[in-house]
Amino acid sequence: MSDRAIEIEGIDHVVLRVKDGERALRFYIEVLGLRVEMIIEDFHYYQLRCGRNLLDLSVLPEGEHLDDRKIFSRARRHN
Repeated sequence: MSDRAIEIEGIDHVVLRVKDGERALRFYIEVLGLRVEMIIEDFHYYQLRCGRNLLDLSVLPEGEHLDDRKIFSRARRHN
């Protein structure tokens, strides 16, 4: 028995926001050897298989930056 409120057994997937989708895909596929699991082209969203886990790449819209407040406010609405 642990003192923690929950016990984490694993992480199903992680989402990374990227500026350059093509560059990110090349890195994760060609360098790290991950494979494409699913693509949602309309949303510029790519899901890659990483062992038993998934890595999702979400491409930032043109002109948006990682430090834009609207990204963080959107993320808070999903919590």
